[in-house]
Amino acid sequence: MTDSRSTRPDARLVLLHAERGDPHARLTGALAALEGADWGLLLSGEEALSRQLASLLGGGTLRVDSRVRANREALAGAGLAVAGLDAEWRGARAVWLLEPDAETLERARRAGVRVVVDATLAPGSSWFTAGADLVVYRDSVTLSGHADAPLAVLFGTGRAPRQSAPRPAT
Repeated sequence: MTDSRSTRPDARLVLLHAERGDPHARLTGALAALEGADWGLLLSGEEALSRQLASLLGGGTLRVDSRVRANREALAGAGLAVAGLDAEWRGARAVWLLEPDAETLERARRAGVRVVVDATLAPGSSWFTAGADLVVYRDSVTLSGHADAPLAVLFGTGRAPRQSAPRPAT
């Protein structure tokens, strides 16, 4: 018999279907463990992700890496104005980065801004140990290979926040 802790992460997701209990809680727990997070929130897509981020960060400017295909309209509707990384970061609510290097993470630390790392294309990359405050998956393609079911996930460390945006349908 195989110990579930030694099972590859891709096989672990398949095994979740055989477990009892709330499917959202099972999936969230498995993904949070993959990310090294204390908590994770399943959300019903990018609009819900934008609302949850605004709830955590507050309104204001969110500096976003141009390689991140963030939903600008949803972020604006939630109170976060998207701006590029090429200007001063001080005063921004956070920076949303794709695969940041140590220099970029240090720039964020010096500016006193929170770091959101987009792990949509590279789940399980240990971003919290590198200095990220939050990690996100923007869509269901990361988890299932299908883009027709809206899904986003937000991860963090410490105490879990109150979920302020809709969860996906079961």
